[in-house]
Amino acid sequence: MSGGPESGELVTTATGGVTVEKTFEAEEFPVPAVKFVLSAEGEETVTVRLTDRIPESFPMKRVGFHPEFEGENWTAFKDQRVEYVRELDPGESVTTVYGVRLDGVDADEGSFLGDPHLDLVSNDRDPEDENEAVEAIVGEDNNQVVRDIVSGERDAVPGMEDDAADAPDLDLDDPLA
Repeated sequence: MSGGPESGELVTTATGGVTVEKTFEAEEFPVPAVKFVLSAEGEETVTVRLTDRIPESFPMKRVGFHPEFEGENWTAFKDQRVEYVRELDPGESVTTVYGVRLDGVDADEGSFLGDPHLDLVSNDRDPEDENEAVEAIVGEDNNQVVRDIVSGERDAVPGMEDDAADAPDLDLDDPLA
């Protein structure tokens, strides 16, 4: 590899008291991997969304997530990006990776060392925003019962609760049920 980043080179980004350190690790894992260490320095729990671009020429089917390194918090998208979402407590640090199979592909480790994008996702729910969202769904002229159901304050229309007891149970494990 000429002139590109070397294995272990550190790429760092930070926002809102959260720091991300990104490296490419060719030997540390069974397959080459992009490694992230996220650290929360703030005083409140935050939800982070870390987005990383995959090189355009690299097949997404060659990207995978390690189950022992928070693989369940990753999502791969067809538009050449991967996204990691997780809550971090104050002072918490977490290591996560995604693996890349480079054999037979025209890509090198340096192409995976672009700057990741880090967002903090708000955990606060503003009641006024929720009311506006309900308003956008049901409109101004619908009655309060509909508003209560859409907002989650009510489970059923009055008088309809008894009908639910007569309904058959749904098997949520069977998609055809």
